[in-house]
Amino acid sequence: MRDRGPSPSRQRDDRLIRAAHAARGAAPLGGKRILVAEDELVIAMDVQDALEAAGAEVVGPASTLEEALELSNAEPLDAAVLDLRLGRHSADRAARALCQRGVPFLFYSGQAASDPERLKWPHVTTVSKPAASRTLVGALLALLERTSITDG
Repeated sequence: MRDRGPSPSRQRDDRLIRAAHAARGAAPLGGKRILVAEDELVIAMDVQDALEAAGAEVVGPASTLEEALELSNAEPLDAAVLDLRLGRHSADRAARALCQRGVPFLFYSGQAASDPERLKWPHVTTVSKPAASRTLVGALLALLERTSITDG
């Protein structure tokens, strides 16, 4: 199958993000190290592209729970975007590792709101798949802002 590249709506979202950055003179996620844990390659690439377009340095993407745990425990991180399920495994252990380190995270998931894994984390922001780049970046910015307010 031939790779067609980003969809027209994805290209438009990336252009809007870049234009907003240019208008403000800075990338909103500039200098932030964001872990991405996503088992579906195309989605992982889309998330990586969106975050990099917003100025973030992407750590990963991790496609397995083991990779996500390794990066969650070893890398300097400002935040993380986790798929709720990595293959057949819950991302719960990676989420707990991030909590122990004080690293804020959100879930980017297609799981229903009633899914037992989502119910374990009622206080964590969940962005439902699929989401526009600006939605995901906006959720991360809000997460980082809330964290800086509570830390400061």
